[in-house]
Amino acid sequence: YDNSFDSQADCNAFTTAHGSVDSATLASYDPLSYQAADGGYGLIDCNAGGGLWSDHNHIWPGPGMLNLLAVGNAAVNLGAIPNVADLRNARLTIGLRASDLFLPPHVRLALHFQVNDLAAPAGTGKPINFIFTGALIDDVLGFGGFGLGWPHLRDTGLTNSGFVTFTADLAPSDAFFQCIGTSVGRKDTYAAAPVARCLQRPLLNFMIVALYPQQDAALSMPTQRVSGALHINRFRIELPA
Repeated sequence: YDNSFDSQADCNAFTTAHGSVDSATLASYDPLSYQAADGGYGLIDCNAGGGLWSDHNHIWPGPGMLNLLAVGNAAVNLGAIPNVADLRNARLTIGLRASDLFLPPHVRLALHFQVNDLAAPAGTGKPINFIFTGALIDDVLGFGGFGLGWPHLRDTGLTNSGFVTFTADLAPSDAFFQCIGTSVGRKDTYAAAPVARCLQRPLLNFMIVALYPQQDAALSMPTQRVSGALHINRFRIELPA
């Protein structure tokens, strides 16, 4: 799968459309809008609509909040990828740029993916969620490079990163992924399992997410939100030979 966002049609193919949710839920997402400059790219405006879709249902590293900045839904956006039985050692490449992007303290940008852990064989029958920790998107954009362990040393504002390439090699090792669980209020929603098994399950979506730290109250909204813009000019998935 390779989408270069060269045209409006390319951008429309990678919106957050999802046939299984109602229109009110869809309106909570912040879809990509096509921009013809610089060869064409999809714009994620983090300031639009009073904030991005937020999800309090996950745990990372506590009952914080996820903002789903961009979603590639497998059933809608990613061509034949949903029919691939094995994504182990696949390579995901995203071309992106930060523009006047502000990240509140301790907020990270990361690649998230979700699979359906089928009930058989040995499955839970629930979605399972992972953060790719082998590389973090905000580090690649130039916000720091200190990894998950040193968020207090990062810059929080970036005027313009220029287009950079984020690469995630989906090696079947838990050393490169963090399985994110479910908050107490939604403990039956998601499950956990080793990534080696999950990379052989049906893909539900890839996402670019903002990870917020634990709030004083689990469902409280952060006092500072991500602002500015992200531009995406390529989304590519390569399967191993």
